[in-house]
Amino acid sequence: MWRGRLRVDLALGKNARIGSLAPSHGSWAEGKSPLALLAREGAVLNAREVYSAYYKKDPLAEYVDGVAANALARTVAAALAILAPDTVVLGGGVLDGARHLLSALALKMPSLVYGDAWRSCEFEAAALQSKAGLLGAAWYGASRILPQEELFDLIGAATLR
Repeated sequence: MWRGRLRVDLALGKNARIGSLAPSHGSWAEGKSPLALLAREGAVLNAREVYSAYYKKDPLAEYVDGVAANALARTVAAALAILAPDTVVLGGGVLDGARHLLSALALKMPSLVYGDAWRSCEFEAAALQSKAGLLGAAWYGASRILPQEELFDLIGAATLR
């Protein structure tokens, strides 16, 4: 079952909803990955668990990281091609455990999008990290019921904590 988390179906030979990942290839398919063993036992793994294993050189986690980095890079390249921003800000739960993705994405851009779209672009981590979505939703909800002055006072008080 999906439940909003990355279930590492790769180790079970199933489609992980991020494309066909050739589960018969790699050292993780040969039983050399503790992460793959957990997945075979039915564990539902989140990004924190995958990236914890990644930094321990787990072969499946390294493979998942590569697939995730490529998918994210293609998405960012499409946005760069259309918008040509000065800065790309990335955040969320995956990036909390995978800060290396910022530099990996920047390195992939020359092969994915025309030079003027990426040459002067910077890649940064979101200041709010994985809390950005939650805080954005709270901000939006509060903005629907509070006057703007009260909303800014509330935000000011929250940032002082």
